[in-house]
Amino acid sequence: DFASIILQANEDGGRILLSDIATIHDGFRDEGTMAQLDGQRAVSLDVYRVGDQNIIEVAEVINKYVKSPATYLPEGISLYVWQDDSKLFMSRIDLLVGNVFSGLCLLFVILLLFLNWRLSFWVSLGIPISFMGAFWLLPVFDGSINIISLFAFLLVLGIVVDDAIVVGESIYTEQAAGNKGVDGAIEGAYKVSKPITFAIITSVIAFMPLLFLPGPEGKLMQVIPVVVITTLLFSLFESLFILPAHLSYQSADKAINSAESQLNQNHSQNLTRQPPANKNRIIHNIKMIGGRLEGIQTKFSAALEMFVIRQYKPFLDHVLHWRWSYILGFLGLFFISLTLLSSGWLRTVLFSAIEGDIAYANVTFAEGSNPQKTKLALLKIEKEALQLQQELTDEKGISAIAHVYSVVAPTSKYSRESQAAADDHIGRVYLELSVSNDRVMSGHDIISHWRERVGEIEDSIELSFVSDLTPPSADINIELSSRNLADLAQQADALKQVLARFEGVYDIQDSQQRSSRQVQLALKPVARDMGLTLSALGQQVQQAYLGVEVQSMPRGEDEVKVKVSYPKAATSSLWHLENMHIQLPSGEGVPLFTIADVSYRSAEHNIKRYERNRVISVSAFVDPGKNSTKAVIAELEAGFLQQLTETTAVKWSKAGKQKSIVEFVDILTSSYLLALIAMYLVMAILFSSYTQPLLVMFAIPFGLVGSLLGHLLLGVDVTLWSFIGMVAVSGIVVNDNLVLIDYINEKRSKGMSLEMAITSAGVRRFRPIILTSLTTFMGLVPIMSETSLQAQFLIPMAISLAFGVLFATLVSLLLVPAVYLLNQDIVIALTTLVSKKSKVKIQGFDDCSNSNSNSNSNSNSNSNKGLPDNRAADSAA
Repeated sequence: DFASIILQANEDGGRILLSDIATIHDGFRDEGTMAQLDGQRAVSLDVYRVGDQNIIEVAEVINKYVKSPATYLPEGISLYVWQDDSKLFMSRIDLLVGNVFSGLCLLFVILLLFLNWRLSFWVSLGIPISFMGAFWLLPVFDGSINIISLFAFLLVLGIVVDDAIVVGESIYTEQAAGNKGVDGAIEGAYKVSKPITFAIITSVIAFMPLLFLPGPEGKLMQVIPVVVITTLLFSLFESLFILPAHLSYQSADKAINSAESQLNQNHSQNLTRQPPANKNRIIHNIKMIGGRLEGIQTKFSAALEMFVIRQYKPFLDHVLHWRWSYILGFLGLFFISLTLLSSGWLRTVLFSAIEGDIAYANVTFAEGSNPQKTKLALLKIEKEALQLQQELTDEKGISAIAHVYSVVAPTSKYSRESQAAADDHIGRVYLELSVSNDRVMSGHDIISHWRERVGEIEDSIELSFVSDLTPPSADINIELSSRNLADLAQQADALKQVLARFEGVYDIQDSQQRSSRQVQLALKPVARDMGLTLSALGQQVQQAYLGVEVQSMPRGEDEVKVKVSYPKAATSSLWHLENMHIQLPSGEGVPLFTIADVSYRSAEHNIKRYERNRVISVSAFVDPGKNSTKAVIAELEAGFLQQLTETTAVKWSKAGKQKSIVEFVDILTSSYLLALIAMYLVMAILFSSYTQPLLVMFAIPFGLVGSLLGHLLLGVDVTLWSFIGMVAVSGIVVNDNLVLIDYINEKRSKGMSLEMAITSAGVRRFRPIILTSLTTFMGLVPIMSETSLQAQFLIPMAISLAFGVLFATLVSLLLVPAVYLLNQDIVIALTTLVSKKSKVKIQGFDDCSNSNSNSNSNSNSNSNKGLPDNRAADSAA
């Protein structure tokens, strides 16, 4: 027992015990922290998965323990699972799985309209085969099943069948022409194997820039190209080696039979035949359904064929005749789209906010501040949150705010106990929001109302409100630097005042650390004469205020530390410090004020410099519903910042999110340009030409037109995810046009005239181009129609890809044929120009030549008169 420890025993039998001079307390150390859940004292325990553990399994174990009747809890103590990330994970997984299933169903319906049901089935079967291959390779590339990877599968859903459609349609045509069975399947697959292989290669190259994007957003997106690339490679293998084997057993006669005659034949047979036995009834019903589907598909194919012959082909001839006008029209539409983006008509919010189910307010005071300030501030913030919780409760008693949790000195899983005590100038209040689809108000609106209610917190250096999953980052961050600290601080305050005038700009902060008051001790000359050093003095003061560990002892499985310190009452004022007992080297004790001077001074805890200049950062957030970050920065640059540069020595630069955006766009642009060069080289190998790849790549920018028009039509902001979708569109645009031009080259090699080859290619490729575009679009319709708050950040990318592909259909069917013919016009014009210059030079020499040379020249000229212009142009090309 510590109370009975004898400190001093006198000769007369008197004793001084520890309990006579000290208060002994057996309990927990006061760390300066405080936590409350819904107004009651609480302790938070964070549980994280380790290594390859599954988040779902970990959550099940924790929930089972909490709800188990066998779990013993003392009276008045209850357990509650707070912030269960597994629920958020599962809700998003279910959301995307449902969208994948819906997209697959829509895709299959589209295939049934364009292809017979047997071919549609085998083409669709390639999707799960390709997906299983991607799932198999995903761990190899350090990937996992999460919301982004599942969205990547949804993204590639419509793309993955493109090559299968082209191969299947080629086999179908070959078999319909009379080449039946295995031979027809091999020949049909072989005819398109080369362009299909190169098309997949270009698609892979188009997605590769996404592997090298920087920052947290870039790391988040890296799984998308991994999923897309692996899925496309398995799709290529399935289309060229597995699909032909399936289609080789399809009878060509059945493939081209009229479904109506099939149904009539079945009907007449049913009149004279007994009903089928039960065991054959299922097969009979399947055949009947297949017959009806073939009937629908036959009617649709006939109508489509009629449309191609009567509508598309004449219009294509019209476009080819007026090719200059239509090409200029497409170019005009492209520049109009760019104007919509650059003028701000289409609002750009590059880093999209991802709303979560946990929101919080964070308040920070200067280091060294009284922890009581933090607790009082939290009580105010918590009070407003609890009132808001009551107001947002519906008639069923369910509130948009499920629980309110507040904590002083919030720690992370990497924190130590000593750090928690040191961070008692920081406080945080969390709101656990109800399921996003059931809320009467969005998380952003809840935060906005909460911020207005709380207002300003006196003496705080930071007060922020966050409702997003991604780490909060200010929309505007300007760094000011100068060697004159007073001038620097003055301009930082002026910038904050300017920002406050903008509508929708909030949480304006700067990086100036408010100086905290520190006590400074200075030894008097007499103290040095007595042998006392400043280090010894500081050690005694530290032991008195923070305590000193004198012993540790075991208690059960724990180790209990024994510390000696002054009571709180003896360390609460400057008077107590000045009169503190200080022991000299001689053993004598004197008051501190007799041997040291005590004074206050201001001190900054963090000082930032760049190139020997002091730096202050000014940051702010922008409400996208009220203003645009781009517009605010543009006005700042034209006004305050320009004046700052002209009239003061203070320098400024963009930092934070704006700097990250510039770096992100620079890397994306440079890597995409490299990808375009690689795509050009691949197509140059395929076409054995340096000009024809340019015809294909001329169509790439027009995918941007469709993507921007889609955002404008649906009223969705352009985000970073939108630009990623535009990058993906370029691969699809290249694929369609690559196969189209390959077909034109094939017909030209067989002697067909240029315009006839172009028209024939357009008519022949109309069905697969329309089909690949519609399958991609319909595969993305579910996610574009999603109203869940959890999927909103994915929608811009889906819009870019879906509408970009739709517009790319017009580009492939109209613009590319016109550009191909225009290219031939340019070749002929250049050939004619070069020929005229050659004749002028030859005529100059002929003046000094004899008549034999003239006659030879004339005979050669006459022999070329019968050569058609297009053949002469081909020779020149």
